[in-house]
Amino acid sequence: MKLRRAFLGAVGALFLLWGIYTAVFGISQFRQELAQQDWRVSMATVTAVEQRWESSGGRHSSSKKVYDVTYEYAVNEGSYTGELVGDATPREVGDSFDVKVDPAHPEVSTAILEPQPDALVVNLLGGAAFCLIGVWLIFFPPGRKQREEHTLPSR
Repeated sequence: MKLRRAFLGAVGALFLLWGIYTAVFGISQFRQELAQQDWRVSMATVTAVEQRWESSGGRHSSSKKVYDVTYEYAVNEGSYTGELVGDATPREVGDSFDVKVDPAHPEVSTAILEPQPDALVVNLLGGAAFCLIGVWLIFFPPGRKQREEHTLPSR
């Protein structure tokens, strides 16, 4: 019984840590997107596309087609190369799309053109759910209260 409780406590700690990581990652990503609001938009042209299948993992995993896209863009008479890894949008060589470029470091670009509060909410809610499950497993593990057998007095 103590081994089971220790195991559930360890699993709970992992859930708690994963929840904290998810929330912190979401906040960090959103803050980065906010800091990129003054970046200028530039037109990028796709120079190479590699298509691959990405699995969600697990026993009954599903696969989806993703694209690794290499693109070029020009800033201040200089030409730069960027890459989108695991993009869900199908693109072909020669296609154009907008990217944001760091004015201080034009070699840095992103295809995320505006902050995504919906992604922040998903990360915060997901992190909170993992934290709650972790706390529950640590402090209120299943089977914590053992049921006592009640016997009726014999006549």
